[in-house]
Amino acid sequence: MKTITVRQFFRSPANVTALDPGQSLLVTDQGQPSFIVTKAPNRPRKTIEDLEREARYVSPKSVPKVNFTEALRELKGR
Repeated sequence: MKTITVRQFFRSPANVTALDPGQSLLVTDQGQPSFIVTKAPNRPRKTIEDLEREARYVSPKSVPKVNFTEALRELKGR
């Protein structure tokens, strides 16, 4: 875990963007720990199978091919 002062934190926000996903940064104020910043992990990418499964759940009338526009219209009630 990296440690920086509050002044460094506010003057150089690039310190946070330089962190790896899941890595933390301890910000101190007058030598005392003030707060911890943790960079969020990367979101997992959905596969085409996941998207099709979700679309079938939303619109079970569509069989093999999923029409996402139609599924959204059914959700909106049009």
